[in-house]
Amino acid sequence: MAQHMKAAGLTKPQRAGRVFEAFLLVLAAIFLGCLALAAPFITGYFINMGPEGVGADVMNLLTPFNGGAFIAFMFPALGLVCLALFFLFIWNGLRRAPARAVVPCALLLLFAASVAWIVLLGTKTNFYNDSIRLDQYARALLSGDFGVFSADLGDQGVSYLRVYPFQSGSVWLLAGVYALFGVGNEMAFQLLSAVFVVVSAASLIFITGRLFPGKGTVALASVLVVLFAPLTFSAAFVYGNAIGFGLGCASLALNVAAMQQDESLPRRWGLFAAGAVVMLLALIVKSTFVIMLIALVLAWLIVLVRERRAPQILIVLAAAVVINSLTSVPVRLLESAVGLSFGDGMPKTSWIAMGLTWDPYLNRPGWWSPVQATHFAQVDGDTAAQGAFAMEAIKTALGRFLADPLYCIRFFVYKVMTEWLDPTFQSLYYSATSVSDATSSIAEQVMYNGYTANRVLTIAMDAYQSLFYIASFTGLVCAFRHRGSVSPAALLMVIAFLGGVACYLLWEAKSVYTMPFALLLLPFAAYGLRSLLDTVKR
Repeated sequence: MAQHMKAAGLTKPQRAGRVFEAFLLVLAAIFLGCLALAAPFITGYFINMGPEGVGADVMNLLTPFNGGAFIAFMFPALGLVCLALFFLFIWNGLRRAPARAVVPCALLLLFAASVAWIVLLGTKTNFYNDSIRLDQYARALLSGDFGVFSADLGDQGVSYLRVYPFQSGSVWLLAGVYALFGVGNEMAFQLLSAVFVVVSAASLIFITGRLFPGKGTVALASVLVVLFAPLTFSAAFVYGNAIGFGLGCASLALNVAAMQQDESLPRRWGLFAAGAVVMLLALIVKSTFVIMLIALVLAWLIVLVRERRAPQILIVLAAAVVINSLTSVPVRLLESAVGLSFGDGMPKTSWIAMGLTWDPYLNRPGWWSPVQATHFAQVDGDTAAQGAFAMEAIKTALGRFLADPLYCIRFFVYKVMTEWLDPTFQSLYYSATSVSDATSSIAEQVMYNGYTANRVLTIAMDAYQSLFYIASFTGLVCAFRHRGSVSPAALLMVIAFLGGVACYLLWEAKSVYTMPFALLLLPFAAYGLRSLLDTVKR
């Protein structure tokens, strides 16, 4: 390979970049290959959802060997076969269908499904803890009751925003929705989330067409995104996830377009500037999408090194620094508006401490635990004291991993399975926190354990997840084999995905956190599925 690169006249930085590109594709393919092998046999299943209420997000991992022979293996395997036959049946039509007809139909169907789900839920007040706090602060901001911002509303003895000041952007957003559509109108926020569900889908379909323009790939991506049911259900969650993800995907789409404008530099950097503004908005709404910002910097570095324009990376770095600094503006504005200082919040090491500890509360590795937030309250929001406490927990966890390698392997394997093998990505769980006396019986039967509709939907989503992972793995393998002809902008999606994998390997775990990064593989899933379908047809 090295001799071939020299013969092609590549510089040392370019050769190093090509090797790094190949490494990233291989790394992503290995991880997806493991998921593709495990998904047909292992299913994460939440058990605390029923008409009597929604409890802690406790998950069981079902396999053919612990009572899941039918619900976790045989029925999903049958569903996987049905999905494969379905795509084989429609493939010839999709290849011939013009994208300009398929894409709008898919997006319209996705929006209609999201709105229908919101209407069936009939949400009045989402009773998930974070959603309750956002609602309380938005109401207080509009009414002028600023004492609420310093009060302990039930968060271990300290104000919620002292623990999570980065939620200020979402407080402003919800207050804006209430100002426009009526105080307490959470359904309006859900409908806004449904719009951004469509924005995320449209952005990913656009990226697919840019990266893999072969006949039928965009149409496949359109069908795949409509069938990705957790995306539809995610609109119901009164939180910044769907809106932040939609903005993040729009920024990625603008950057992919910019990366491919190698002949028109003014147009390239104009698109980049637009993408930077949209990324700033995404981080204001949902700060964890900073992973996408980091991916943008790394991907631009690879692209510019390829083009022998490496010094221009300074433009990207400067933009990233500005974006990161401006994310604190909503916090400062809210502090000024209510006359309080929220401080620096709980240190980020606290979430890593959670992510490296086997939580006795839910008996799962790395999932949320009240230990860190409780200690933060006990030290009255002292960031330095909390940081020392979190670092001690991290050191203890690392010491145990080193002393007991088998425990370390079990910890991370189990954590990855609970994050990435939940076919619902907690979308039904968070939908179940949005019920009211107006909730339709249809929605209840879809969400709650024990109902036939819930079992059938879970099996269908499990089958789809297996298909999605298999197709994504195939797409990554094909991209590696043909990497010379694949756009370098494709690495943006790979780096963002791997960033999500790496982050939530260490960070506090939830399957809802990993869903956006799984969806970033949609272009590769469509590309891989097209390759599989063409192979079968031949």
